[in-house]
Amino acid sequence: MITCLHCEKKMTIRYRVNEFADTFCRDDCYEKYYEENDIKYTDHFHPYIDDYEAMRRVFLDWSDHWEEELIERGKNFQSSSYMTLCSMKGSHSNNICIIQ
Repeated sequence: MITCLHCEKKMTIRYRVNEFADTFCRDDCYEKYYEENDIKYTDHFHPYIDDYEAMRRVFLDWSDHWEEELIERGKNFQSSSYMTLCSMKGSHSNNICIIQ
């Protein structure tokens, strides 16, 4: 089990890793660790920090909203002109029929 370097809590998907591969449970712990230990160098000077931050931000946004996005995409898929719902006679369920 991976734990936070600062507070020793168990990691969740919101964890953060610095340039030395130290893990923090969230951004707050990362910032507090650097402040409390008077560490002036942070990974903000690392050449790939912008890429890491961008990928992390997209992943966290996706993980927070994936259910809503799937529902919305399902609505768009079902309402497209290529698809219609048709029911089978003698069956209690609906099948999806794709019209090409």
